Amino acid sequence: MTLSTSVLSIQPAEYASPFVALAVPAGPLPPSLAHLDAMTGGAIGRVYQAGDFTGKKEEQALVHADGPAKRYLLIGLGKPEEASRARIRRAAAIAAKRARAAGVRSMGFYLSPKARGTVSARDAGQVIAEGLAYGA
Repeated sequence: MTLSTSVLSIQPAEYASPFVALAVPAGPLPPSLAHLDAMTGGAIGRVYQAGDFTGKKEEQALVHADGPAKRYLLIGLGKPEEASRARIRRAAAIAAKRARAAGVRSMGFYLSPKARGTVSARDAGQVIAEGLAYGA
């Protein structure tokens, strides 16, 4: 799969793609995903409510929904205070591998602001691009 990377500063509910990965911290549904959850008819929130996803490190849940994207992959990054470049890079690699396995040609990757902990936005952007390339 050919990979081109673009950095966009938009909310995940604004990104229409066949596949969107959502890297999130451990804990309840992040407030930054509330609008997206509403747009998907609560599909993302139901995964949390059922206990099928808690956000622990490298935990994954695929959500099929009628929203801007048809598939959302939740990827856990663990506790925000344990955030690292390596964890973010690994989440991006997982996302790219799952997108490739699903046969999609484009995808979005969203990093919850709380999930990146003390990792700067610049560093997060760099390791996301690296991880996507590793996984593609």
